[in-house]
Amino acid sequence: MSPKFDDKAHNDDDDDDYKSTVMADMDKETKENEEEEMTKSAAPPSTSWLYQDQARSSKEEEHQQYQFSSRHTKEWIDQWTASGLSNYVSLPMICVLGDTSSGKSSVLSSLIGLELPSASTLTTKCPVLVQLKQTTTTSELPKATVHVQWHRPARVRKRTIETQRQESMTRIEKQVEEMKAAYHNNSQDDLSSVNTTISNSTMEAPPPMWSSRVLLENLEQTLPKVIQEAQSFILQYRETLVAPDTICVTLESPDCQEELTLVDLPGLVQFQHNQDSSLLSQVEQVVMEYVQNPRSILLPIVAAPSNIHNSIVLQWALEFDPKTTRTIPVLTKPDLIDPGSEPDVLKLLQSSQFRHGFYMVKNRGQALLDKGATIQEGLEEEMEYFRYTLPWNALTAPILGVANLRTKLAQVLWQVMQDSLPEIILEVRQQLMSVQSKMDAMGAMYTTRQEQRKFYHSLSQTLVAQIRTELSGKGPRNNNINYYTTFNNNNNHLSSPSTTTADKPRGAAQLHAACNEFYKEIQSGSLATIRSVVDGASVLISVGGSSGSGEDIRGELVHIDQNEGFACCDYIDAKDHSTDVLFDGIGYTADQPDFEADEVWSDGTSVFIGRAGGIFDSMRKLPLHRIRTNPSWLSEKIQQFRTDDLACFVNVDMFQHIVAEFVQEDWAPPCQKMLATLEDLLNDTLNAAIKDNMEQSRFPLLKNMVETTCHKVARRLLEQASEQVREHLKVEEQHPYTQDEVLLNAMNEVRYENLRKDLEIQLRLDQEGVVFDTMALKSLLDRVFQKHQRQNWVAEQMELVLSCYGKVATQRVLDRTPQICWQAVRTLPKLLLEELGGVTDDILETCLWESPNSRKQYEQLQSQLEDLQRAMKVVTSIR
Repeated sequence: MSPKFDDKAHNDDDDDDYKSTVMADMDKETKENEEEEMTKSAAPPSTSWLYQDQARSSKEEEHQQYQFSSRHTKEWIDQWTASGLSNYVSLPMICVLGDTSSGKSSVLSSLIGLELPSASTLTTKCPVLVQLKQTTTTSELPKATVHVQWHRPARVRKRTIETQRQESMTRIEKQVEEMKAAYHNNSQDDLSSVNTTISNSTMEAPPPMWSSRVLLENLEQTLPKVIQEAQSFILQYRETLVAPDTICVTLESPDCQEELTLVDLPGLVQFQHNQDSSLLSQVEQVVMEYVQNPRSILLPIVAAPSNIHNSIVLQWALEFDPKTTRTIPVLTKPDLIDPGSEPDVLKLLQSSQFRHGFYMVKNRGQALLDKGATIQEGLEEEMEYFRYTLPWNALTAPILGVANLRTKLAQVLWQVMQDSLPEIILEVRQQLMSVQSKMDAMGAMYTTRQEQRKFYHSLSQTLVAQIRTELSGKGPRNNNINYYTTFNNNNNHLSSPSTTTADKPRGAAQLHAACNEFYKEIQSGSLATIRSVVDGASVLISVGGSSGSGEDIRGELVHIDQNEGFACCDYIDAKDHSTDVLFDGIGYTADQPDFEADEVWSDGTSVFIGRAGGIFDSMRKLPLHRIRTNPSWLSEKIQQFRTDDLACFVNVDMFQHIVAEFVQEDWAPPCQKMLATLEDLLNDTLNAAIKDNMEQSRFPLLKNMVETTCHKVARRLLEQASEQVREHLKVEEQHPYTQDEVLLNAMNEVRYENLRKDLEIQLRLDQEGVVFDTMALKSLLDRVFQKHQRQNWVAEQMELVLSCYGKVATQRVLDRTPQICWQAVRTLPKLLLEELGGVTDDILETCLWESPNSRKQYEQLQSQLEDLQRAMKVVTSIR
């Protein structure tokens, strides 16, 4: 993005007209203030603003506003600095940026009043942050403090962060396995040594230490040398040409007029010569981090003799500060402007492209530097230059010289501070919550065995209470609040938000759902529904009427409507496909078949079944009382398990073998599934409770011990529950039993049910007005009894006994297995308290061993918490 500067060329022929206009303005000002001009007759009339002790009335309000802003800026900076706020959030600062030859460092040196490194080559290779502070008494000597602030996030040299992280995780995983083995071996020495190893190995290797320097004498010579030394130290560690790490300089002096925070950024390289090809990108990366900060006051330095319209720093300023509320562009080297180009620069100074306008300063030239002129001498020479040099002395606005620039910077800095205050408060609050959350996760310090036991007792009580609440479904939910938050004695903090599992069903609800699924699976088993008419069952259809043999027709039930009381059956024997018992019509052809073979559908009136080749049949709706299950499958079972007893009896051993098959095939799988659900439920509940209460624990051995203990208790309960279910199924399989009276009563109710139904069908008792003579009645009775004599009596009786026994035994299974699971759930919390409470003081002391690194981390967090609490009081008190 290029700045839209006024690039209209200036014509040298217009110089006379331009100068005449300027002189006319000067005469006008002279007439308005004749008395003041008489006292300064030796000075050009239009430059009086630069030297007046009292500003004109039009400037008084601005001067008062400046004094107000300067005073408040000083107060804010004092409070923010004292609270250490700059260590946690980005505070408003003045960023000086420009090309390597723009005079950037010289401008900064003039602003702070001390020499900074400068040369024709790239000298500022790290950001140099300078804080100006005015001492409370004029008798104090100037003092400079220099220290290095490493960039965050830390950047390492030849190894990437990801490589270090992977290596660290590999070490930790290996040591955690050693830790678990040590715990299982109950070796306290091994526990302590492993914990020590983990603490030492997981410490991040910090950057090298550079001792802070306090300079009290000869700051003009010593400060540049120390800055260069710090810069070389950083670059040597980084092994790069430019680094993002900051050299922080705090300059305290009674002569400090403005308390400012300025940053000298590396200059943009225009010609790289033999330098590394990545130098330009490195510089831009460092500079952009500050330019993009919305709290940075941008001070782009541009040499006036250069091509201002193509200045990269001005383009960046307009890109990231489009409203130009925090940008003050500065032109340097006015004495080197090509003759005849002054009007163009003057128009730029008078333009409104930037809200605060352009400023112009004149640094010490090479001649003054060769003479060893001080900064103060350079400022005096700058004043004389702008006072007597046209066209600059014709300007009436206070935009010339370092003094005016310093005043403007204080005003803008104050305004940016006001605008940034809400965001700063929010960031401080967020960091305060973050630090408090980390401290809560670490917990308090436990030095004595009494403190350790008290902490462990409260932890185990809280843990088991959450497990009990989750499994019982009673009481408020934990909402994943870390245990250490509740146990920490420091309650004067803001609570951090936590993730909740409120949408997940509780353990009790999950177990109820599993019981309902278990009920459905057991009820759908063949022992419980052995005589039930269901879809897909092999059935027998009774045929009514006075003619025919009265034999039942075998069929497969393909459609059932319990509400209407009818069902439809497809044929099994091909001879029955043409009968009028099963079908109303067969062999229909569909013009555009949209069904598959054996597909059944209804149009609301009739039921149809598809055949191959686009053929379909219309099925007859059969009353449910004419349909019964086909016990022929039991004939094969009877032959398979036949004993040496007479075939005229329902053999007990045969019955037991058949029941055993049902138990193994129909009951055992749902029971095993129920136990697996119980295991998952207990493990998930334990893992969630341990995670909620110990996820951020700084005691990995304690977490491992608690986790191992809890799962050991759960496994023991699961083994007991599994054994109880196996014993129950074993009894049902090997010793089928129920009260004789119950079973016999049930059998008596259904023993002659089939015979009764056949007689009702043959005699057409469901039809009124049907009369049979004696011979017809005898024929019907003979036909019915002959049919029942030909049927497999043993299979019929076996089906009857299995059906009656299945109703009783199924109910036992439906109750017993869920009852065992619920008993395990209710017993777990009590056993956990007993097991966790049995940990000895020696083991507990080992598990709560505190590494020096952990203590140091806690102390650092405590210090940060205190800083942020003070900072919060400061920022919230500012109005």
